[in-house]
Amino acid sequence: MEKYTPHTITTWVAEAVCSDLENGLTASKKSSFLVSQDFFADIILPYSVKRGEILPLNVSVFNTVNQKLPMKVTVLDSEQYKVDGASKTVCLNERDSKIETYQVVAKVFIKFH
Repeated sequence: MEKYTPHTITTWVAEAVCSDLENGLTASKKSSFLVSQDFFADIILPYSVKRGEILPLNVSVFNTVNQKLPMKVTVLDSEQYKVDGASKTVCLNERDSKIETYQVVAKVFIKFH
């Protein structure tokens, strides 16, 4: 059986229930499988930012494989903010993480959800 899973890092646990006329109702043993990604980034945003406010934007990048992994981390400018130093190249060691910090200047009031 082939199923698609969400792009999250989690362990899924499942069991099946079967019925037939000969054996009645039976349940399988629980089975689990880990869904993971080779690499990913995580950004924690503040609740809001005022126009003209300068904030450090921390981007955490993670490598979950057993080999070094080169990455290019880019935060693009928008109509709402300007980013100082938008692209950075990092090489993460196996099963390692790193935080890259960008200086962001808000052009307008921004409320994050």
